[in-house]
Amino acid sequence: MNSLQRILNQIWFPAMPATRLAFLRIAIGLFAFWYVAQRYGMFLKVAATEHSLFTPLGAVWWMSAPISVGAFEALLVATLIANAAFIVGWKHRFTGPAFGLLLLVLLSYRNSWTMIYHSDNAMVLHALILGFLPAADAWSMDAWLKARRLGSRILQAPPLCHWRYGWAIQLVSAGTAISYFLAGVAKLMGDLGWNWISGDSLRSQVAVDTIRKALLGESTPELAFALYEHVWLFTLIGVASMVVELGAPLALLNRRVGMLWALNAFAMHWGILFIMGITFRYQLAGLIFLSFFPVERLVPLGKGLLRWFAPQDEDTPAPVTSQGGVR
Repeated sequence: MNSLQRILNQIWFPAMPATRLAFLRIAIGLFAFWYVAQRYGMFLKVAATEHSLFTPLGAVWWMSAPISVGAFEALLVATLIANAAFIVGWKHRFTGPAFGLLLLVLLSYRNSWTMIYHSDNAMVLHALILGFLPAADAWSMDAWLKARRLGSRILQAPPLCHWRYGWAIQLVSAGTAISYFLAGVAKLMGDLGWNWISGDSLRSQVAVDTIRKALLGESTPELAFALYEHVWLFTLIGVASMVVELGAPLALLNRRVGMLWALNAFAMHWGILFIMGITFRYQLAGLIFLSFFPVERLVPLGKGLLRWFAPQDEDTPAPVTSQGGVR
């Protein structure tokens, strides 16, 4: 194997545990369920608005007219049912792709009315990737049923670790990195070009957004007023944002670089929230960056913390070792 093949294998096909991929499935699936279920009534109201406002895009670009509210509600219910199956990992070979595709159609249809919510794109992309890949080989109904069929010995086997899980996790990370890279390219291809990172341009963008919120009666972030006079700070923020976005592909080359990039991108979103009051929930929750970290280690850590905080029975004697000491 030559050096180039070895590097590609290290980048794209590293051995990773099945539990890490399962953690992504559960965490992202839970967020998607909350996101859709919380907006159930709002989605129905959108689907019942004036048909002239409907401009099909994304997965529903081919539609010439909107569907009935009843048909849309059936789509909503089917998405939530498939979502629940996705979370628990039941018949993932079928329910995984079904959930990813249903979520894509649902949010494409919702975004076809008056406003496009770009913040949904990463969640949908991750759901699609996880739906079509073996994300239910661990911590799932499928794995539990398989263990029952094969006997108890499989329950005592170490967690699966293979390149097929590493490749899947890297693909999720690649989807994240590409979305940030394209966001940076879009800024450079706009009217401002590289001037976007200048302090005056970015400050003007923040000021316009703040004025719009004030005119519409929305709350305005106090930090935007406090920073307005400091042009140099807006220049620093613009440069840092562009480095994070255009440098996103580098996060795929090395595990430590990936984690460092993810932490900076995570901080960038919280900065956007404090300065502009713009909420990217999927990003602010850190879910978009989970694939860059060994998140499966949080589960035994959480169990350990629960045991540590659990009340101890004072009447239970401490275990004694063969030497007579307390273990």
